[in-house]
Amino acid sequence: GLKKDQLEYYSKPYYVVIREMVALPDFKEDPAWIVNQLGVMIKPQEVGKAIGVLLRLNLLVRNEQGKLTQNDVTVETPQEVESLQVFCYHRDMMNMAKVSLVKDNSSLRDISSLTVPIDTKQLPQIKKMVDRFRQELVEYLNTLPADYNSVYQVNLQVFPITKVRSEKKKENNIKSIRENLHEANNTSKYQH
Repeated sequence: GLKKDQLEYYSKPYYVVIREMVALPDFKEDPAWIVNQLGVMIKPQEVGKAIGVLLRLNLLVRNEQGKLTQNDVTVETPQEVESLQVFCYHRDMMNMAKVSLVKDNSSLRDISSLTVPIDTKQLPQIKKMVDRFRQELVEYLNTLPADYNSVYQVNLQVFPITKVRSEKKKENNIKSIRENLHEANNTSKYQH
């Protein structure tokens, strides 16, 4: 049923890519061609299964000539999908980024990072800024003519790389620093 197809869609990142490939002007509904374009280890019969799932989810439709086209439909993520399948999707896409780092010429990709200290109270605003950029990128791409020649993945991540200190620990650290400074000032060898 629908729920099974949604689970399948989120558990296989190449389903999303195949849906986007349909928008390419030279797209061929040929499993061997699709496998060749994907550059990942999947079998032609998996492509056929993916197209079937995409059609059942109404993410792809056939036009009057029987050609696959994208449908302007968004898949809602069921609650049980959010944990494991979405986790696997993002993990697999990040693994593809690692492969691209080695395989693709830097003129064809942009992999960059920024490591910064933050107060976690700033995280909601940072997330809003990332979301705003994602929306602006989609809006920009939607204004361009549909003269595509490739499918790209744009990953945006914001995550802690150190342990997140709690406010209580932070307060205790500040208190400890103040006490040490006070003690150091009281025992200074220059004191008269």
